Amino acid sequence: MKNLVLFLIACMIGGTAISYAQSSVDAQMKEVRKRHKTDKMAKNEAKKREKSGWTVFEGSLPMVEQMEENFTRQHMMDEDGEPLYYFGHGSFRTDDKNAAFKNACLAARQDIASQLETELVEAFSTDVRSEKVSPDESVSVSKAFAEGKAIVNSKLAGVRPVVRLYRRDKYQYEVEVDMYYSREKARQIAQDAVRERLAHEDTSLKNLVDDVLNAKLKK
Repeated sequence: MKNLVLFLIACMIGGTAISYAQSSVDAQMKEVRKRHKTDKMAKNEAKKREKSGWTVFEGSLPMVEQMEENFTRQHMMDEDGEPLYYFGHGSFRTDDKNAAFKNACLAARQDIASQLETELVEAFSTDVRSEKVSPDESVSVSKAFAEGKAIVNSKLAGVRPVVRLYRRDKYQYEVEVDMYYSREKARQIAQDAVRERLAHEDTSLKNLVDDVLNAKLKK
C-alpha cells in the first residue's frame, strides 16, 4: 500500500511538471507570435505556396495555420538564447503520394540527425585542438555516431511534421515536410546512441563521451 501511495505521488509530481513545462511553451509561442507577427508571415507564405500549386494533405490543418506554427517554432529560444528545436526539412518526388510523404519524412529526420552529427564532430574537434582528447578517440566516437544514426532515426520516427504539403504535375507527386524536435531530447538520443555503439567496441571511451557530450551538447 505504501509503495502504491508513493507511486501515485510520483505520478502527480511528474504530471504537474509536464503540465508546467507545456504551459511555459504555450506562453512562449503566444509571445513569439505577437512579437514577430507570425500570422502575417504565414498568410503571405501560404499565398505564395498556393500560387505555386501546393496544397495540404487531406485531414491536415489549413496551410495558413501550418505556416504560422512553422514560423513560430523557428523563433522559439531556450533560456540560453539557443533555438529550442532542431529544424528538419525533407522533400521527395514520385508517382505515389504516400511513398513521397514517407520518404520526405525520412529525409527530414536525417536532416536533424546530420545536424546532431555536425555538433558532435565539432565538439570533439575542439577538444582535439586543446589536446583534451586524441585524434583517434575523436575518430572512434564520430564513427560510433555514424553507425548509431539508425538508432537516432528510429527514435525520431514518431515526430509529427509541422508542415506537410504536396503538389502534382502530369506524372508525379512532390511532397515537402518541415518538422521540429526538442534540441535537449535529440542531444540525449545522440548521446545514448554513441554510448550504445561504443559499448560493443571500446568501453574505455564511455567516460570520455559522457564528459565531452555533457559539456558540449547539454548546455
